[in-house]
Amino acid sequence: MDCNFNTIPGRVYVGTDRGHISSYEFTGNKFDKVTEFVAHLEPIRSVTLHTKHKYLLTGGKDGSARIWDCNTKGHPRVIGNLACHKENVTRLVFISDEIVVSSSWDQTVACWKMKDLLEKYVPE
Repeated sequence: MDCNFNTIPGRVYVGTDRGHISSYEFTGNKFDKVTEFVAHLEPIRSVTLHTKHKYLLTGGKDGSARIWDCNTKGHPRVIGNLACHKENVTRLVFISDEIVVSSSWDQTVACWKMKDLLEKYVPE
């Protein structure tokens, strides 16, 4: 299985070649699966977590990138679709609390302001 993962204390987020994200909680000396959900239509190539604010970035082979709110109950809720790439999104990073950057096999780099993404997001 081709996968990417990232962690916050006590929790791991794993992206799979089926386009799913699974989250596991570390209890005692083992991981227990908490949830699994469809995040992309093709394999996930990048998973990045902002540990302070608990936002998850995922990038797929289909060229899509998404940002998720991990502060919700159950599986994370999508905050925004970061669309601009035509091929695999290979890397997503939080440059700061304010900027997200992505790169792709299509040789493009994109930048988003968190403020713009969060203005449209209304937590449940």
